[in-house]
Amino acid sequence: MIRKANQADLDQIWKLHADYILDVNRVAEPEYGAEVQSRGFIVSESTKDDIAERIDKSVIFNVYEENGRILGLIDINKELYFPEDAENIIWTSDELKHSYFHRDDSIVLHYIAVDKDYSGMGISKKLFVDAIKQLAVAGFKDLFSIVTTGPLTNCPSVIWHTKVGFARACVTMPIDLFGLKNYTSLLFHRKI
Repeated sequence: MIRKANQADLDQIWKLHADYILDVNRVAEPEYGAEVQSRGFIVSESTKDDIAERIDKSVIFNVYEENGRILGLIDINKELYFPEDAENIIWTSDELKHSYFHRDDSIVLHYIAVDKDYSGMGISKKLFVDAIKQLAVAGFKDLFSIVTTGPLTNCPSVIWHTKVGFARACVTMPIDLFGLKNYTSLLFHRKI
């Protein structure tokens, strides 16, 4: 069942979130790098309190639950992650750049995560399809989403975004960010 998250879900949501947080101190370890690039990861400095606030304030913060256990989550909100005048960002079109920064009907997929034991069962797609319907009803037209590509690449996320209809909107050139040397990312876009 898909439903809106609430504060009673916080411990389960935090555990699911924490299972995917990239350990920036281990990025140079080949085995660790191979593991996280194959299963996916979140580059996050969020605390449990930050997640509690997101549950209440995000436009969509839904969970997928079975038998009282949260198996997946999706967090979508109206927020910008890039500065508009950044010189290290290469946009595929001025129209997408304008949409990202200036249109009220654009929104950002912050992240989607599924319990590792339930990966490949279609939970992320169900959460996504449900969220797209909610966004369409609310009048949103464009959805953006950031995926880390360096120093490690979130391979499952790149593949997933492509499968559900996203295309590249911009790429970032290397910058030291989130405690990572030469951090790079892709900003994906799709129409709602």
